[in-house]
Amino acid sequence: MCVAKDRISVMKILVCNTLEKKGGAARSARRITECLKQNGIDAQYQYLYKEEQERKSLIPKIDAIPKLLSSKQRKTPFSSSLFSFGGKKMVEKLNPDILHLNYINMGMFSIKEIGNFNIPIVWTLHDSWTFTGGCHLPNDCMKYTSKCNNCPALGSTRNFDLSTYILSQKEKHWSGKSITLVCPSEWLAKKAKESRLFRNSEVLVIPNPIDTSVFKPYDKEESRKKYNLESDKRYILFGSVNPLKDRNKGFHFLRDALKNFDLENTELLVFGTDQEGIDVDIPVRSVGYIEEEKDLAMLYSASDVTIISSMSENLPNVLIESLACGTPCVGFDVGGVPEIINKKELGEVVEPFDTRKLSEAIKVCLTSKERFSREDLHLDIEQRYGYKVIAEKYTKLYESLSL
Repeated sequence: MCVAKDRISVMKILVCNTLEKKGGAARSARRITECLKQNGIDAQYQYLYKEEQERKSLIPKIDAIPKLLSSKQRKTPFSSSLFSFGGKKMVEKLNPDILHLNYINMGMFSIKEIGNFNIPIVWTLHDSWTFTGGCHLPNDCMKYTSKCNNCPALGSTRNFDLSTYILSQKEKHWSGKSITLVCPSEWLAKKAKESRLFRNSEVLVIPNPIDTSVFKPYDKEESRKKYNLESDKRYILFGSVNPLKDRNKGFHFLRDALKNFDLENTELLVFGTDQEGIDVDIPVRSVGYIEEEKDLAMLYSASDVTIISSMSENLPNVLIESLACGTPCVGFDVGGVPEIINKKELGEVVEPFDTRKLSEAIKVCLTSKERFSREDLHLDIEQRYGYKVIAEKYTKLYESLSL
């Protein structure tokens, strides 16, 4: 064991994600890097481009060409990753001992390139793409367990389509390679183990970490003053980058749940997007995109309950962040949501996609504040998702790969 610890202390870990900060995967990848560093591991975080570069870059457009030629469904999340624009050179320059992948689509690495690396790969999954024929959210489709074709995400009716080809390319280039999948939730791990690609591979469950020295309960009155919120109102918090276009985020369910909402002095707070087009039966206020984590933590602290109404989720950061700040949560019983809200002291889990019960659960959390201890919520998250806890799990994994 001492030899393994000496070895891990001199190993270089390269954590990769396509985008620097935007999205849950980027946030988790950066936190993984930071928690490793705090645990004495030489970890570096590398990304392909910043958010402003993404908007101007041709790379995502080029990566999307195979889908555009194969499907008329523009909005369905689907990636081919048949092309690469710089990831390989980055790895060769830094020469890590272990390559730790996260979200790598939109041109960071190609399927073939990943298979050509001759170092152990740890891959933290943030959706299902790694084991499917290209879709990120398979929903009810189980074709990734056998053979992808007639792909619903592509609107395809062909027995051999782009999804068939992509799955075959993954099988061709990744079979026999040292790729260890890490899933943040038991739900996603079960799906990965069912897949044709990884049913005989090691799939581990390690949750995404959170810095509980930043995400903690802040003084509610001070937090409300920061966002010009009133002290005598109830605030329901909802966060999403693109809630009106991304149907998976389920804003339509929340809208229905707030119809004829009969609790007075209640407002909906929205972050991650602007207010345009967000219409509900109660007053709504948008605080836009929040970059600094302490500012986000204070927004959670200023709120009374946080809602996630998604149709499919892995292990959503928003729930972990909210609970760490002492604010209870409500969400549908999908994906990793019930793994986070695993007891009544943390909030409510609602039968999918019952908007009446969602409305009732929101009211329960707003009117039963004595049920929730801000300090206990924070402690619960720290014990399950804190930096030290998660870093030790990854350290153990790296040690096993270095032997």
